[in-house]
Order: sequence, then C-alpha cells, then structure tokens
Amino acid sequence: MKKRSPRFPRLDILSKKVLEDIRQRTESTAVGVDATYYRAQHGDQLDLLDRLDRLGFLRKDQDKYWVTLQGLILLKDEKSKDLLENCERIFVRLKQHYESSPKTKIMIVDLAGIAKMSYGQTAMCLGYMCEFHFWGGYTNSFENPKESYVIPAETILRYKSFKEIIDESILLKQKQHTLSLNYKFMPSPLHTGRQEDSLQAASLVGFFNAKDAWTAIKSVYDTDKNAFGKRIRFVSDAFKREIIFRDVAQAFLLAETGFSKPAVILAGSVLEELLRLFLESKGLRPLNDTFDGYIKTCIDKGLLKPPVHKLTDSFRQFRNLVHLRGESSSRHTMSKATAKGAVASIFTIVNDLI
Repeated sequence: MKKRSPRFPRLDILSKKVLEDIRQRTESTAVGVDATYYRAQHGDQLDLLDRLDRLGFLRKDQDKYWVTLQGLILLKDEKSKDLLENCERIFVRLKQHYESSPKTKIMIVDLAGIAKMSYGQTAMCLGYMCEFHFWGGYTNSFENPKESYVIPAETILRYKSFKEIIDESILLKQKQHTLSLNYKFMPSPLHTGRQEDSLQAASLVGFFNAKDAWTAIKSVYDTDKNAFGKRIRFVSDAFKREIIFRDVAQAFLLAETGFSKPAVILAGSVLEELLRLFLESKGLRPLNDTFDGYIKTCIDKGLLKPPVHKLTDSFRQFRNLVHLRGESSSRHTMSKATAKGAVASIFTIVNDLI
C-alpha cells in the first residue's frame, strides 16, 4: 500500500505574508527575529501573530521569532525549499557525527565546513532544527562562531532523514485534529477565536482521552511511561504515581497545542512534588516546604548533578510567572518553546537525580 503523505492546511494571504516577512528577516540575522521589536512594529497584527504561534506555524524561542518547519512547508516557495534541503544536508552530517563520536559536541564552524555551507547558512538551519528534540545540548545562541556548538542525541539514530521528523510532527498534529472531531465541546462564552483555534483547543481532550499522549511523548522525548515509572520508583503510593503520569501527559499536551502558561505551571507542579517525594524517600528534611527549598536542598546534598543546577534555576524562574504581575511585558510571556522546554525538564531532571 502506498504511504500517504501528510496533508497540509492552507494559509490565508495575510498569514502567508507575515510568515514570509519573518523568514526573510531571519535570513539577514541567522538568529531569528526580535519578537518584542517585531510585535511593537506590527501592533495591528498581534492577534494574528499569537494565532500563528498557537497553530504551530510560528514559534518564539528566547524572545526570537522563527517560522516553524511546518510553516516553511506551507509557504511553498523556492527559498523555503532550499532551506529545507540545507537542513537535510546538515541532518545527515549530524547523524554521521553521532555514529562516529556519540555524546560529543561539534563546533558549528566545523559542521559548516563538512556540509560545505557558510557559517550563516548553517547557523540559520540549526535555529530552525532546534524546534525538534534530537539534541543532547547546544549553545543558547549561534551568534559567536568561536563558541557555538551542538550535541546530537541518540534519538537522531531513529530517523532516516530530516523529512521523516517533519512528517512525523505534522502527522501527530493531524491526529490531534482528527481525534478532536470525535468529541463535542460546549464553547466558552469567553472564547471569540476562529474555528481553527477551537479545534486546536478541542484536540487536547480528544487526544488525551485516546490515551495517545505517552505514545507521542515516546516519539518526542525518547522515553515512555514504563521507563519514566522506573525512574520514579521513589514514589511508592500507587495513586500518586498515576496522578503524576496523568499530569505529565497533560502538561505535554498543553505545551504541544500552544497553551504555554498552564503547561509550565503544571510541569512545575509535577517536578515540585517529585523533588519533595525524592527527598522524603531519602529521609531528608528540605530547607523549607517550597519548590525553591526542595531544589536548594537537592543541590546542597549533592543529589542533583552540577549541569542540572542551572536548568532547575531557569525552571523556577519561569514557574514564578504564575503570578500575573510577573508578565510585565511580552518578553516575560511564556512561549511554546519555553513550555516544551519545561516538559522536557521533567525527564532531564528526574533522569539525573542521584
């Protein structure tokens, strides 16, 4: 049977124009477009920008706007096609690097030379490719050629091509959309969004009820419910374990569908409880019964590996944005990328508990 290719939604003229503009601006910077400045210069398009983010065609990472790979495909022009082909070339070299030198970094300067591309082209492609989860690590910015590097993770071996990763991501979103049609929802009187936004929100419940959340987590984070369960053996209460499994899945779904703030809050709550129970299993009293107290106690007792310290600090700062006064500007508003990072932090931190 012939494999069906993913169906792509269509962009309206204005959405396409905005995505093309951001992509073109990214070509000149190679590090994304300053989101705060862009929003300030396009005040009449704020709702559209937010909608493109929610639908997964635009993402914000470290206050930089990037067109997503799915958004690039929807543009259907030669520049986007060339960019995707360059991403494919880089993916092949990254996979070869992991096969020969697993768990080691590769400088972007060296990667550019191997791929026979300029540093700027390579950095820009990696900026787009960071949207996916086959990384062991990378520098926060690719602006400095002397310091910029990436570290591919074992997950990269699971894919034959970069196109396969993109198709998998798009098919997952389509599955969420299809499952949402099997459920009826009472629209909120506060909701005034367009139909595609309602479907995006509806897919949360449909997708979760279909018990596919952990299957999706496996494809994104290369861990499943059983493996995660083994890492949290210190949670002995069966009911509490099921609550944690449920909340991790829901945090993932919220992040994937663009509900960034609740995703970060829920992910933070899960990690807070896991750290509390971990200390309890060790017979240790925290400095105080707060998320901050649990983190500091774990660090003081050497229960978190040093590289994870900064991760927990960042996590704590984002979770503090639960207070509305913390969102003083768009720079402090949580993006979809931040929400996905928060969910990923659960698996990273739990895996590194000593």
